[in-house]
Amino acid sequence: MELRQLRYAVAVAEDLHFGRAADRLHVAQPSLSRQIRDLERSLDVRIFDRTSRTVVLTAAGEAFIEMARRTIRMADAASDTARAAASGWTGRVALGFVTSAAGEILPPLVSSQRRIRPAVLLDLRELNSWQQVEALRRGEIDLGITRDVAPADDLTVTPLFHERLVVAVSDAHPLATSDTVGLDDLSGFDFVGLPRLSAPRTWSLLSGLAFTSPSPFPFAQEARQFTTVLALVAAELGIAIVPHSVKSLRREGIRYLHLREPEAYSEVQVARRSKESQISVLQFHDLTVETLKSVELTGTQGTG
Repeated sequence: MELRQLRYAVAVAEDLHFGRAADRLHVAQPSLSRQIRDLERSLDVRIFDRTSRTVVLTAAGEAFIEMARRTIRMADAASDTARAAASGWTGRVALGFVTSAAGEILPPLVSSQRRIRPAVLLDLRELNSWQQVEALRRGEIDLGITRDVAPADDLTVTPLFHERLVVAVSDAHPLATSDTVGLDDLSGFDFVGLPRLSAPRTWSLLSGLAFTSPSPFPFAQEARQFTTVLALVAAELGIAIVPHSVKSLRREGIRYLHLREPEAYSEVQVARRSKESQISVLQFHDLTVETLKSVELTGTQGTG
């Protein structure tokens, strides 16, 4: 039994005339008659009773035609779904993002996606940059909003913008009365922050400070997420260098100080597998670049 035969049977059932059905299907009447006979033979059931003047559905034929119509509708829907998925209009995209992206970066991105491709489901996963790189390589996510990830042969990393880094201190910290500080002002204080793999640029700044500072470089505690880092700062266990957008996490008991050094920034990027071929992923990558380069975000500057 073929889908074509089902379509032929339905057409004959609607017209109850082989000649008119053949004209509508743009096939020769002998060919249509042969296909119906082959279908009946495969079913071992007569669908139509026909004479030289009339064509009528049998009781078995009426039941068969009802199911045939349903099958054709399902097949057409499956075909439409496949074509939509192949063109990027439906499907699923797993998007990793760093915690600091949740406040300002994700809302306009998700909004653009829903407006332009509402049938593409976004699976949002909060991961640090190192975790996103590993998840991309394992195929667990399709795209990642990352920070300061180094290019690699198997990953395409597109810079979006530079975000200023700020210093988070507790309200009771000696530096809390300042608005702007330099890295040299941080010498001698305990630090808390993300692991080196998750925040390589921040660690580079701190390494430079450790090299030039006459005081020892005390790193008190690592944490996996900025929410934990801020909790440690509020508890007066250390100070932290964090992206400006971390302020949107709204942790009480913390002040944020500007850093005067021009190199005190974090590069926000979108990363994907270099050999990615799924259309919905590639289109969402381009949408991410277009959306986030056109949105006004606080504490950011261009990448050029």
